[in-house]
Amino acid sequence: MSRLSALDSTTYRQFLLASLAGSLGGWIAGTAQGWLVLDLTRSSAALGWTSAAGWLPFLLLSPLAGVLADRVDARSLIIWTRVVIAFCASILAVLVGLGGVSVWLVIVIAFVAGCAYALAAPAMQAMVGSLVRSTEIGTAVALNSGQFNLARVIGPLIAGIAVAAGGIALAFWGNAIGAVTALFAFRRLPVVRRQRAPRQSMLSSLGEGVMWLRSRPDLFALVLLTGAPALLTLNYTVLLPVFARNELGSDAAGLGVLAAGAGVGALSGALIVAIGRPAGGSGRLMLMALSTMTVGVLLFSLSSWFLLSLIALVLVGGAQVAYFATANTLLQTQVPPPVLGRVLSLYAIVSQGLIPVGNVAIGELADGTSPRLALGGAAVSCLALTAAVAWFVPDVRGLRGRSGMGANVKGGEVPASPSVARYRELARTDSEAEW
Repeated sequence: MSRLSALDSTTYRQFLLASLAGSLGGWIAGTAQGWLVLDLTRSSAALGWTSAAGWLPFLLLSPLAGVLADRVDARSLIIWTRVVIAFCASILAVLVGLGGVSVWLVIVIAFVAGCAYALAAPAMQAMVGSLVRSTEIGTAVALNSGQFNLARVIGPLIAGIAVAAGGIALAFWGNAIGAVTALFAFRRLPVVRRQRAPRQSMLSSLGEGVMWLRSRPDLFALVLLTGAPALLTLNYTVLLPVFARNELGSDAAGLGVLAAGAGVGALSGALIVAIGRPAGGSGRLMLMALSTMTVGVLLFSLSSWFLLSLIALVLVGGAQVAYFATANTLLQTQVPPPVLGRVLSLYAIVSQGLIPVGNVAIGELADGTSPRLALGGAAVSCLALTAAVAWFVPDVRGLRGRSGMGANVKGGEVPASPSVARYRELARTDSEAEW
């Protein structure tokens, strides 16, 4: 069996290419959006609020998205959200082209597009594990992260060149084209059936996911820990335009190179995880990756040299992917399929839903103090939280990826509810079956 045997699945390859088309458009538009807002306002706080608008839906809608992921056809949900994303990108491109854009319009459009991304996120993540063998989930998650970060390398470079040439509207048209391409690619994807959760009220359904997660303290701590980078270090992307222009004396093309540098590191990290940890890695690896990522952000905050800043971002990108790919895979291999969407939605609430809070905070702090002090202080705080979890919740360090999906109840734990106990029994049966 090859190291990247997940690619043996034709359906998974189609999913990967469809996802790549959407990711490429998103990174082109995301880089251009930051430069546009800085041009309109010259404010770090405005960058923070705009970025927060795009991430806020993950906090507001992830519970609904998780329930939908366990109840409806994932492909249809993803297709309709791509329609919304293409529409938002087209509107923004027209407004920029006509010269009628304002920062408030950018914020509103970012929020609407963010709602579409948030509704599709748990379904996209749950679909990954359903397209490959259980022993290949770690590789599949890492490769999916790899496509995202390949776009992260190429997209900002394209955006930087377009913006430098005075064609910022073209960057937003690129997002529209990427979303439409992804839409038609997902339409060609075969429908993948997976076990659905029983019908019940929305609150009861979500509560069942919470209860299951609370019955696993190690996974509960894993999910909570993802809030540390969401609040404290992932917001380095908000300040990239400020560092590029004000701290490093660079232009839009330089911003593209910095963003692409983080993407190069992320792509490398994804491939390393895909090849080296096909079964999902470990809690120890996850903690080491988070620590490395945070040190990289601290180094970037202190650097005055473009080359050193670029190297720091390569380090940040690689460690960031290793951290989140490992955390995601540990959940995918430990949580039974009928409740997986809801657990992943809780993961999204913490790991992505808290990002807008961190983005607004870093923007306001940077305006009130300095970008270097704000980002450096956040990185030190993240290191302290990582050390605290590693010390006080040692079970997190002992987590391991498994060949079968679903977790057995540990000694002394009580199943969260009769239906969750039934899910665990089904998960054990699935893990013993041959593909």
